[in-house]
Amino acid sequence: GRLFGARLGAQREAERQGQMVGLLLRDFEEHSVDVLWEVDRQGRFTHVSERLVALLGHERETLQATTLVDTLAPRCEDGEERRGRRGLRRALLLDKPFRDIVLRVRYPQGGADAAVWWSVTAKPLLDDAGRTTGWRGVISDVTKQRLTHQRLAYLAHFDSLTGLANRVQLRERLSQSLPAPGEPPRRSALICLDLDNFKSINDSLGH
Repeated sequence: GRLFGARLGAQREAERQGQMVGLLLRDFEEHSVDVLWEVDRQGRFTHVSERLVALLGHERETLQATTLVDTLAPRCEDGEERRGRRGLRRALLLDKPFRDIVLRVRYPQGGADAAVWWSVTAKPLLDDAGRTTGWRGVISDVTKQRLTHQRLAYLAHFDSLTGLANRVQLRERLSQSLPAPGEPPRRSALICLDLDNFKSINDSLGH
């Protein structure tokens, strides 16, 4: 009788916990700027929200019949886009939590530059034996942060007035041209151009 009562109590507690998790997930989907996704062990979608449908640009039935990686494939075909998708695929095979895998994803009807950046974070879902049964995670739009980072990197390496490479980039290029210790010598050349009356430019527009 005690065992039976304990089993019933454990089932009620599990149901209560499941209801609480469901409420938290619904609240997250309604109020968070991130988008929740959930897939099974084979990567097929098991939970498809309206926000996920809008984000990925496919009907709910289409998403439920495919995998997360395959859904992203047509929009991550080459270069940086393909590298991000490969990183996501590898992470899903390791059965370990992962954070901030950045994907460059093109708009469905956009041009070559019509792209956004998504950051994907997830944890594996485990059964009672500790085996991975799927994944639950979020997709965050980090386009604004990525563009800000690119702008700062540009300002660090290019002159804001002329758009020409600045001294920081010159030093980096020179360091790359010089052979590292132990490497065979390479031929390099540095050309210096002297412009007459350039002091007036510095005085009027800045050094």
